[in-house]
Amino acid sequence: MLTFAAIVPHSPLLLPSIGREHLARLHKTTEALAKLETALLESKPDAIVIISPHGAVAADHFTLDLNEHYACNLKEFGVFDHTLACRADLGLMHEIKNAVDAAGLPLRLRSQEGLDYGTVVPLSCLAGKLGPFAVVPISPALLPLKTHFEFGRALQEALVGSHRRIAVLASAELSHRLTNDAPGGYEPRAQGFDEKIVQLLENNNVSGLLNLDPELVLAAGECGLSTLVTYAGILDKISTRPEILSYEAPFGVGTLVARHHFN
Repeated sequence: MLTFAAIVPHSPLLLPSIGREHLARLHKTTEALAKLETALLESKPDAIVIISPHGAVAADHFTLDLNEHYACNLKEFGVFDHTLACRADLGLMHEIKNAVDAAGLPLRLRSQEGLDYGTVVPLSCLAGKLGPFAVVPISPALLPLKTHFEFGRALQEALVGSHRRIAVLASAELSHRLTNDAPGGYEPRAQGFDEKIVQLLENNNVSGLLNLDPELVLAAGECGLSTLVTYAGILDKISTRPEILSYEAPFGVGTLVARHHFN
């Protein structure tokens, strides 16, 4: 059963060991994440399903990382003492694979011990106090948004039908082109894109997400629309109340924290 669902950013700057003095500029985000951390703990999840756009993104299939234990490190950012104890939920992965196969969608399993930072950062912000926990890391694909939505619907079939208490995290950031010093440079349409995404999420407008102008999406330089659409598929037709906890972009990247409450 689903007990918790949230959209979380994945900037490594959110971790004190990396963000250091820059972390203060993300205070709205860190305050929102602290609220989410408390809510996640209260939901007492048996497993956390997390969809990250920085995993093994393949052209023609979704990917599920299956490994008995995972390495949650941030060595690529020069941090060598970061540890987070998590393991696989092999039973839940089997249920997911069956549901996705039954839906006729392409899903491949791979055995990769190291988790990507789009997975590690959100887990570090929210799940560090859980103790050793089970995680199901999923990567989107270079497939149409409609296919991602269908994939989310197939995931819902497995998650809602499971006896486990399951938390779902969509790891995503919005435009990377909001200011002149942004990672992708400045794009005048970027702010409008972010405002549109927030509005669509506030109104549970899945159709709007699926029908965004492709040129606008490309111009915005987003990082996570596919994960948001997959997340929307997981929650489709489930009675939820969306809550936008924070949005800010001090470094030119749209950083959003949101939660869906189950009614």
